[in-house]
Amino acid sequence: MYGVPMLDNLLQARAGSSAPFLITDPEGPVLTYAWLAAGVEDWGRALAAAGLGAGSRLALVLGPGPAWAAAYLAALRGDLLVAALDPAAPAGILREWLNRLQPDLVVAQPGAPVGRGWPRVLLSPGALLPPRLPAAGDRTRPGPEADGALVCAEPDGPWRPVRLSRPQLLYVAAKVARHLHLGPGDVGLSGYPLSDLEGQVTGLLATLVAGSALLAGAAAQRSGSALRPTWANLPPARAGARPLPGLRLVRVPWRPGEVRPEAEWEARWGCPVLTAYDVAEAGGQVAAEAPPPAPRRPGSVGRPLGVAVSVHDAEGWDLPPGVEGEVWIKGPGVIHAYWGQTYGRRFRQGWFRTGDLGYLDPDGYLYLTGRLGADLPAWLRRAPAAARPSPVRWGPGLVPGWY
Repeated sequence: MYGVPMLDNLLQARAGSSAPFLITDPEGPVLTYAWLAAGVEDWGRALAAAGLGAGSRLALVLGPGPAWAAAYLAALRGDLLVAALDPAAPAGILREWLNRLQPDLVVAQPGAPVGRGWPRVLLSPGALLPPRLPAAGDRTRPGPEADGALVCAEPDGPWRPVRLSRPQLLYVAAKVARHLHLGPGDVGLSGYPLSDLEGQVTGLLATLVAGSALLAGAAAQRSGSALRPTWANLPPARAGARPLPGLRLVRVPWRPGEVRPEAEWEARWGCPVLTAYDVAEAGGQVAAEAPPPAPRRPGSVGRPLGVAVSVHDAEGWDLPPGVEGEVWIKGPGVIHAYWGQTYGRRFRQGWFRTGDLGYLDPDGYLYLTGRLGADLPAWLRRAPAAARPSPVRWGPGLVPGWY
């Protein structure tokens, strides 16, 4: 697992580098690694001066920009619990999140509907340096579950808060960077907002681990950036739309119920389109197709990556390859309970029940076929299964993580 030394080392190793790290506005400034390191230090001092430290709760209600990146990384480094919220979200959703989080400080862009029930400061997303933060004494809340990033498992669904520690976040980010062979010459394009887990882990943190650059926000939506992307992480609906030229690969996180990546997308993009299976409760990537020349299998989401995957029947017994059941996962990046909640119907003997239906083939490739009923009281209701290859029916039922 990766912890504080890794995050510090990543920032310190590139503190003097003028290489680009993040572009969020094609007409705006480029956030370099040197500016990022300085910004994280400045934000760390400002948060500490305001009485925020281990376990303090920080809500970032900012659009993507230098301030967002520096504040987010400073919060992770300082053992705060940070929740990055979309300022464009409906006011009711934002306020529900804030009411449940009970933040010690809200940093919001002007016009964000955050209400007035907690300490707050307004900041332009294009800023880098922190504003003067309100000081209110010691607001630390140390504890075993008090730091990291807080995200919602289903942003448009029921309240299921996922707390991912800094080691978990960096562990998954390093997996993604290694699996996609990312390096300093790469420029990623994120089709997800930075308030989304995909934007935070596969976008920002995997970029930091690889020493590469990232286009996000407006820079990922329209052309004109000083950098040309070499790879992209896109939602299925966008990956199936107008392609971009010159990419070496496109990564498409997919779960049953979404638009399924199609074989003809590769011809349109002119590069491999790799399907990935990402689960918020695992910090993101669970399984993924590998870049060429590694083999791929039609209909599969690839092999598990650093995560143990097992398929179970309705009574919890594990099933052999080829037999459809519910996909269960466990590993270093997988949570053991939802934040602030003690019920465990989706957590069993160290495993997390994803609610996805699927099966493993004899070589460990995972195929997703549908969804169980999404809510816990309707756990055994089956959603329509997608078309799939005919399964075979032999072999062990557990495939350990591939890495």
